[in-house]
Amino acid sequence: MVIVPLTASWSFRAEQHGFLRRCRLATVIVPEVHTTRAIPFVFRFTVMTSGAALLEYHGWLTIRASPAETEDELEADRQVVDRVRSLIDQLGPAPGLMDFRFINGEAFLHFGGFTNHRSQDVDDVFQLVRAIVHTAPGSYGVLYVHDDEVAGRSVNAFRVFVAARGQLVEHADPFLSPVDPVIEDSGGTS
Repeated sequence: MVIVPLTASWSFRAEQHGFLRRCRLATVIVPEVHTTRAIPFVFRFTVMTSGAALLEYHGWLTIRASPAETEDELEADRQVVDRVRSLIDQLGPAPGLMDFRFINGEAFLHFGGFTNHRSQDVDDVFQLVRAIVHTAPGSYGVLYVHDDEVAGRSVNAFRVFVAARGQLVEHADPFLSPVDPVIEDSGGTS
């Protein structure tokens, strides 16, 4: 494989063919070819970009069986933790960060990812969050998502999913949106 800096002409062609989206810097990886002839643009290649990903997500959950204090709270929490571990094991390898651990006696799940497109493994992570919130209604936390391929949504905004009392409710993000200009500059300026 050869790493080729992306020139303006390559960038234009790549954009025409839908290979690049919202990137300021890029390189193209193409198969190594030993020839003096011009290489046609039709080679399959992977584009590695800097800037925003097409799908970025970050989140955390505190895992609790119930929002209410009960006499058998410890046993209920233990059962919920076992169920959450089972759900995570069923998921298989996560497409990004997946960290389930205890801190000071509380169970926490941290997760995050940065992918080119929404895929089944990312959807599985989102389903895991929904399943945990349903299974353990005392759990609470947030999931931040920036997905520029969701129809009818702004590509310039994060969405926040808040988990509390057995519900996962979607909200507009007041902190990192609009992405341009809060965390990025348009037009390649810095």
